[in-house]
Amino acid sequence: MERRQAGADADLAERESWKHAAKYGGIGWPWRDKPGFALVLAVRGREVRVLREASAPRVAGLYEWCKSRRAEYRVLDWFTDLTDPAMDAWRDLSDQDAAGGRWAVEPTSAPMVGHPDELAAYFLEAGNRTKGGIKTLHFGDSLLPGVLRQFPVNDMGRQAREYPPLAALGYVLTGVAMAGSPAVAGGSGGGWLAWT
Repeated sequence: MERRQAGADADLAERESWKHAAKYGGIGWPWRDKPGFALVLAVRGREVRVLREASAPRVAGLYEWCKSRRAEYRVLDWFTDLTDPAMDAWRDLSDQDAAGGRWAVEPTSAPMVGHPDELAAYFLEAGNRTKGGIKTLHFGDSLLPGVLRQFPVNDMGRQAREYPPLAALGYVLTGVAMAGSPAVAGGSGGGWLAWT
């Protein structure tokens, strides 16, 4: 299932202003009976907007979606958990593309993966960008605000990979922040960076 974002209710000028922003992606792998989830963010100044998101029950579906979005949006990097077993299937697909003369999709390791507080760090990054002062994370028509609101607080100590939409969002937000993007640096106010 795919949802197009980019401010369906915004005027044309607003949508156009995000067209030239840097684009990054996050990938949360399928977990047991939960489909995987991928999203593309646009980063402009200190603001971040969810442009597109999709869920897929299989790695091949995520790979094809990410490959298409990379071409459509010129995604600079994809952040994910490189230690997840799903990466084996992803690498096979990427190797097939490379062998066929096509551009392979090679994600980057997200910060905090495997850390006991990774899920808390991802929530902190999203929370710092959506609460108080100046909101810097814009969801548009994304399903993510509902997912964040319905998350059982007692599960905070679990691994992010168990919640693919939250993992994808956390991977890309912290990945861009750690990469030192001037667009996102400082968005977290230091919070989770102290754990790294």
